[in-house]
Amino acid sequence: PPAAAPASAAPPGASGSADSAHPAPPIVGAVGVAAADNPDANQADADDPLIRDELNDEGRDHGLGRIRFSLTYNWTSRQLSVKICEARGLPAMDFPLGTSDPYCKVSILPDKENRVQTKVRPRKLNPTWNEVFLFENFPGERLLDRTLLIQVLDYDRFSRDDPIGDAQFPLVFLHTVDGARRSLTLWRNLQPNRKTRGFVGELLLALSYNPHSNQLNLVLMRAKDLKAMDLSRTSDPYCVAKLVHSKTRRVCQRRRSTVVRRSLSPQWNESFTFGVPADKVHEYHLELVVKDKDFLGSETIGRIRLGTRSCPSETAHWTEVLSKPRQQVARWHTLKH
Repeated sequence: PPAAAPASAAPPGASGSADSAHPAPPIVGAVGVAAADNPDANQADADDPLIRDELNDEGRDHGLGRIRFSLTYNWTSRQLSVKICEARGLPAMDFPLGTSDPYCKVSILPDKENRVQTKVRPRKLNPTWNEVFLFENFPGERLLDRTLLIQVLDYDRFSRDDPIGDAQFPLVFLHTVDGARRSLTLWRNLQPNRKTRGFVGELLLALSYNPHSNQLNLVLMRAKDLKAMDLSRTSDPYCVAKLVHSKTRRVCQRRRSTVVRRSLSPQWNESFTFGVPADKVHEYHLELVVKDKDFLGSETIGRIRLGTRSCPSETAHWTEVLSKPRQQVARWHTLKH
């Protein structure tokens, strides 16, 4: 399994260590809490409103879990310290065990040479790492145009590791005019692994399931940043929702939304109901396909699949819905082409 790189084997400019060798940097101040050691709070210099705003924005909740990390920059030694603390609420990637083997990759964008990673935490959905990585000879001016990238992955012994989610943070918030040392401790919601090439948009929907009435309710809310499919650089999107038997791949029920003309961020707010027996609900999945309406037919923009064997964000949404009967759960999902 991958492990945190020791100082001697780390990429140029970076080194890793346990807490015993490099104690966690002190917190300068706290935002929104009285004590600086509250692990559930974002912490930083309290007198800077710009930093407070950035800290309070933990990012959209995609149901992929949260990660806590600390950053310190020392102007005297030109050293950037990154501490990966813990994650909470990670989705289960290993079936049927219902668990994951998470680890983190840490890098500074857009640089590619400084990449380090934590140890694997076997069978954990709330892992603790507390591993510190030191990026040496890191000029303060680089803080202005560099971004920290943390990638959380599930280790797989026999195949390629599965990405769980990412967190990014612009290092400009560590920059100080007077050269004073600044420390930040942050929580961030993990975001889907988005690759610029192939990104076709996002879809917001809400689901609820009533086991007494055997009804699965879907509220198709809206989409954003859809790919332009027409020569006029727009689309005429609509959505088809299909209830599929996972084993036989048979489409059991189908619903279709209205067409929204000339929009890349359509709003539907339409509700659909599917009949699914409570004792067989785990045998099905819901497939949503966003299409562009054209005179000669329709072209697929992107799709998602909500079920127990989908990607992490989709599986997490489906699992949460089934674990909370009659409660509506809304999530954003990244469309796949």
